[in-house]
Amino acid sequence: EKVYKQCETLGDQITSHQQQLSTDISMCSQSELHARQVISMEEDVLFNDCLALHKSELLTIKITVNKLLQELRSERLTQEKKRIAHRLKVEDLQINRRSVSLNKLKGNV
Repeated sequence: EKVYKQCETLGDQITSHQQQLSTDISMCSQSELHARQVISMEEDVLFNDCLALHKSELLTIKITVNKLLQELRSERLTQEKKRIAHRLKVEDLQINRRSVSLNKLKGNV
């Protein structure tokens, strides 16, 4: 009878420990799931932050490239204007020389 009671008590303790272990395992599983969700959300936030940073950097690069292209076009236009002005000056000098030559010829005739 005494041994039977001890066995029954041990059985109850084992059952109680099994229930506690089952509860602990369930809590650990819930904690793990929650931790995975938090990590996933943090990864999403980090990814979106990185994406926003890259977009910002790309926009800055695009603006810089556009400014440089605009400066290059402006420089090319300035150079082209200088070339045209020089060509006009040369042509004007040639016209003046021809005029002088024509006037000399008219004076000789």
